[in-house]
Amino acid sequence: MNSSKRTLFSLMLLGALGMPLSAQDIDTAYKNTPIEKVFSDLREKTNHEFVYQKQILQGIKPVTCSVKNKSLEEVLDQVLRGTGLTYEIVDNTVIIRKGEKKDAQQPLSGNKRTLTGTVLDTQGEPLPGASIYVKGDTKNGVTADAEGRFTLSVPQKTKAVIVSFVGMNPQEVVLLDKTENYVVRLESSTTIDEVVVTGIVTKRKDTFTGSSASFSGEELKAVGVQNPLASLRSLDPSFNLMESDIFGSDPNRLPDIEIRGKSSIMGMRDEVSEDPNQPLFILDGFESTLETIYNLDINRIASMTILKDAASTAIYGSKAANGVVVVETVKPQPGQLRLSYNGSMDISWPDLTSYNLMNAREKLEFERLAGKYSETGVQDIIEKEALYNKHLADINSGVDTYWLAEPVRTGINHRHQLYADGGAGGFMFGIGLNYNGVTGVMKKSDRDVLGANLDLIYRVGKLQFTNKFTAQQTKYSNPIVPFSDYVRANPYYKKYNERSALVHTLMLKLYAKV
Repeated sequence: MNSSKRTLFSLMLLGALGMPLSAQDIDTAYKNTPIEKVFSDLREKTNHEFVYQKQILQGIKPVTCSVKNKSLEEVLDQVLRGTGLTYEIVDNTVIIRKGEKKDAQQPLSGNKRTLTGTVLDTQGEPLPGASIYVKGDTKNGVTADAEGRFTLSVPQKTKAVIVSFVGMNPQEVVLLDKTENYVVRLESSTTIDEVVVTGIVTKRKDTFTGSSASFSGEELKAVGVQNPLASLRSLDPSFNLMESDIFGSDPNRLPDIEIRGKSSIMGMRDEVSEDPNQPLFILDGFESTLETIYNLDINRIASMTILKDAASTAIYGSKAANGVVVVETVKPQPGQLRLSYNGSMDISWPDLTSYNLMNAREKLEFERLAGKYSETGVQDIIEKEALYNKHLADINSGVDTYWLAEPVRTGINHRHQLYADGGAGGFMFGIGLNYNGVTGVMKKSDRDVLGANLDLIYRVGKLQFTNKFTAQQTKYSNPIVPFSDYVRANPYYKKYNERSALVHTLMLKLYAKV
């Protein structure tokens, strides 16, 4: 209980220290002091930010005055008297401009309207101090408060306003018939190529000493939408997706991945639960699995970053010795409810042109020349001659089975994503459903992934809480007989028996090693 009381007291003390000081008395004196230095002095004394354009201060005479036990408004009235400058105080910001002083209580004339809104960054964080002004009239503007909110009076004929912030790309907002709840989202002027997302912090690329590569979600989708790992391989040659021909196009076989080459314990691959060469996967700041990233809907990805060298071990420890793949998902956007759908489809088919196999007659003759039917005893002579004659009779009757065409088919893969997001003020939400249906080239090799995600972001004062919920259900099936058995099956075996049923037993081990 005592601890709780101490914590509450500390929070209240911090709140008191952060209170505006405009209501406190100011004691100061200036003698031939440039007006810009006066603003700097008042900024230190009152914890107010001063916003102005430097050109409007040109030609202003130095300030000489003395004040005692005066409020900030009274000091500004005295300092700006006769300069042609006016001021407006919005929360902890003092806006200096030319023209008449605004009166908050003065009613607006019929030829004006008042706009209200919020300025945020791409992460949904407010941008206090952002500038909002009428396009073509920089004198008619305001700055956003500590929560990113603004109120701006504009002429009725105004078509657009400009919103800007240091380090952000300015944005032109076309005015609609509405006057309230404009939500402006500014993007950083620093592109994805100039930052490195480590999963814990985002650092400028010129301050990151390790080797890395970052790609946006749009870049990943531009090279393919099959899965994020395949797109990453196409963009960065150091990201090796080790696909084995032994497993063919099995959609349920997770690939082996190498970023920094093979480890010294490669021979223990079958004795450990995971590939010892596999990199560490980080999803939205938390450790994840290869299967989760493999199944992740590519439309949910905002960026993927590869941390390639040993510098990443300083962040994640020895688990990052094989490199790190950091995945950041798309965050909900503020504003009115938006509903989006993404769908894609691709077709795959088997390519058997590289298999130059013997036909039935060639295979039987090869086995005869190799000595498979040679004499080793009276009993063997009878059995082997009978077996050879049976195969030869089948061949003469037209048996020449091309087993490679039996287990394959044309695969159709389709993906669907439904996403809704929105929010206002201190609350944003995003909810999505996605489905990925993979029909493998091998018959009976299928993979169905159904996923759902829920993102909630809400802000209380200067605290932001983020809740993320992700669920996936995977159903898969594999053929009983691997493709390699079809490759080794003898072409002189019949595909169907006397009852016209497919001879499944032939697909097991009815071939002979020679």
